[in-house]
Amino acid sequence: MPKRLGVLAAAVLALSASRASAAPIKSEVTRAPLRRGAAVAPLPKEKASHSHAPYESGQCGVCHVNNEPSNPGPIRHSSVNEECFECHDDVREIMA
Repeated sequence: MPKRLGVLAAAVLALSASRASAAPIKSEVTRAPLRRGAAVAPLPKEKASHSHAPYESGQCGVCHVNNEPSNPGPIRHSSVNEECFECHDDVREIMA
């Protein structure tokens, strides 16, 4: 039994010595901030392959808090999916 305990102690010491030189373990989880505003803005018309009808007609207020094309503000709902499903309930199953 003492020999087995000695082998175990040696293994623990060897492992702890090798961990000391290794990079520290990350224990903190960080969440990326929600993407809003310019981060999810539509592509310029010349680069987009298709566009959303309210965007094309300048009706920013359909999705955003302001109806000003130069300053539409954040979207009205807490997530992009909630925003889209307000008008596009038919794609809810597909998106799930």
